[in-house]
Amino acid sequence: MFAYIPARIGSKRVPKKNIRIVDDKPIICHVIESLQQVKCLEGIAVSTDSLEIQSIVEQYDKVNCLDLRPHSLSNDNATFMDLIRYDIPRFSEFYKTNNVLFSLATSALVKPEHYVEAVTKFNQNTKSLVLSTTEYNMSPFLALTHGSDGLAPLFPNEYLKPTKNLSPCFCDCGCFYIFNLLSTLKVNKLIDINPIQHVVLPQDIGIDVDTEDDFEFLSRQFKLLKT
Repeated sequence: MFAYIPARIGSKRVPKKNIRIVDDKPIICHVIESLQQVKCLEGIAVSTDSLEIQSIVEQYDKVNCLDLRPHSLSNDNATFMDLIRYDIPRFSEFYKTNNVLFSLATSALVKPEHYVEAVTKFNQNTKSLVLSTTEYNMSPFLALTHGSDGLAPLFPNEYLKPTKNLSPCFCDCGCFYIFNLLSTLKVNKLIDINPIQHVVLPQDIGIDVDTEDDFEFLSRQFKLLKT
């Protein structure tokens, strides 16, 4: 298995978010340092379109960027599945394995033990998808939506149950995924892989950085957890 970190330079909502400074170093460096403690990994692939990012990450042992990622796979239209189909295979060939730990460059709060737990679950069934989740504080089964006469329960049958009897619900928090490349090439969406296993992260760790507020929250949490 190898780790794969996509790290393009051109984020618009949070400019250069993959190398923004957290605790005196680029955020991607924290991710690499955590992954380096996962002993089963053959190496860490950083896929980037940026010489600046390449120069930062290749200072680390067992980190490889190969050639810069083309613009067609680095713009706003490139999807998660585009990377799986057209970018990850070159690293899979380089590392001689189809098993991939896909980690986001902003997953700085994820600890090595979370990755190890995920790898252990994947090894129990290498046809599965293992992803990071957080548990909803308030059950989605209690959601209300607009109906013909005002608000109405989205799940009427569930809404009648005592809250203690509602099944727990989880959100894909986007920090990491583990999968077999050949399995993903057979589906249209990663979530179509069956079965799906998960590692539940605390909500103050499973942070998906989409906005400046997200980044500020992550930075504060990093300092808080460190102390």
